[in-house]
Order: sequence, then structure tokens, then C-alpha cells
Amino acid sequence: MSRYDDAVSAMRAGLPARPELRDYVRFGTLASNSHNTQPWKFRLGADTIDILPDLSRRTPIVDPDDHHLYVTLGCAAQNIVIAANASSRPAEVSLTTDGG
Repeated sequence: MSRYDDAVSAMRAGLPARPELRDYVRFGTLASNSHNTQPWKFRLGADTIDILPDLSRRTPIVDPDDHHLYVTLGCAAQNIVIAANASSRPAEVSLTTDGG
């Protein structure tokens, strides 16, 4: 198997028996995303994952108001919630608009 195939297999592997927050972030990065830009930054806390916009990955010509960028963040959040719930670790999503 090629190195590429190995990397893809590792990325799409199931959750380990005792997943850590980084494991959930991996599922977040597999989310649908606008124009394949992956416009997110993940910040791990003690028991939280913050998903922040990476504005350096904006596509202002096709997404002038960043609507698609922010929808993409929601897709990543949903993937994380699904992965967490699948491993019996209930997850909640909260939204802040103050830049925090």
C-alpha cells in the first residue's frame, strides 16, 4: 500500500476504545467544507473543543459574506458531536458571536 493510502486509512479509522479530544477533532476535519478550504482552527480545552474560523482561508470572490465558511464550521461541529455521541460521550454545541 502506498504512503498516501496508509495516511487515508489512518484518517478514516474508527474511534479508539478510549477516545481523546484529538480523536474527535480528526472526525471534525473530515467534515464537508466550502471549496475544500478547511477554514477552521481547533482549540482543545480540558473537556472542550473550540472551533474557530481561519480567516486566512477565506474565499471572498465566491463567498463574500463568509456564509459558506461559517456553515463549514457547523459541519465540523456536527461531525464531532456525532463521533462523541457514538462513543457514549454526550456532546453539546454552544455558539458565541463575541469572538471568544
